[in-house]
Amino acid sequence: DHLMSRRYMRLVLSLAWSLALFAVLINVSVRLIAPPTSSQSRIENLQYIEQTDGQVAGLLDHITPAAPLDAAAATSQEVVGQKDTNTTENATSNEDSKSTKKSYIIALYGDSMLDVLGDETAYFEQKLKEKHKDVSFAFYNYSMGAQNVEDGLLRFDEPFEYRTRAYQPIDRLVPDVILLGSFAYNPFAPHDRDKHWLTYAKLIEEAKQLGSQVYVVAEIAPLRYDFGNGPQGVNWERAVAYEHSGKIIQQLENALGLARNFNVDYVDTFTPSIANDGRKEGKPEYVSSLDGIHPSKEGSHFMIDLIVKTIKLP
Repeated sequence: DHLMSRRYMRLVLSLAWSLALFAVLINVSVRLIAPPTSSQSRIENLQYIEQTDGQVAGLLDHITPAAPLDAAAATSQEVVGQKDTNTTENATSNEDSKSTKKSYIIALYGDSMLDVLGDETAYFEQKLKEKHKDVSFAFYNYSMGAQNVEDGLLRFDEPFEYRTRAYQPIDRLVPDVILLGSFAYNPFAPHDRDKHWLTYAKLIEEAKQLGSQVYVVAEIAPLRYDFGNGPQGVNWERAVAYEHSGKIIQQLENALGLARNFNVDYVDTFTPSIANDGRKEGKPEYVSSLDGIHPSKEGSHFMIDLIVKTIKLP
């Protein structure tokens, strides 16, 4: 029994040593096959875990920017981006030329700066038909001279009568497109830029309520020292003309600012009509020589061309 006991213990120990040696050999083999993890790799893994926890908890203050692409990959992405842009532009152009309806109602709503465009309706229609084949257009000019933005807001839901035009309220007409003038050329007395901003914002909201496609129109830039000069103009002193035209510029900028802030479509004829960046003075050829204020024929065509280029029919 004693000998058998010793043999049994030897057998157990031998088996245990064999198993231990086998485990050691397996561990060494795994380490030889798999690449060792560097201390830097372990740090990066810890950072990744910390960042992930921070994002989930909302505590991550800094996000490491993605590694830059190599030159070949960057060039490839640029080419793809250019192709996508061109494809989008072509698709937009094709969609824009194929109108979904055969007739559209376009309403102009502003002061005298849009009122004068009514004299160029034939030109307006011609340019629209060049862009939209086999489509007819009806124009309703709800613009009225010598009105500030508050006047425009108050009459928005009233019947319109001015000169030879008499229309039902614009909210009953429900035009497809509303070209909403800035009312910038008629500042409040005393001038109040903030009041123009707030009141014009309300007017934009009123127009949007109709469900029409609304475009804010920033009219052409005014003359400065020569503002209002002409046989039918106000003919103020140069200093007065310069100060008054500065108020107009502020309100034109209001209209563009509101359109951008409220994500409303707009037609900017103001910026490209500036001849002098320092004074933001309008190009003389776009201003009537009769009164030094309203668009000339060339100025009216300039505005209409930009409107037609910009608007997309719903």
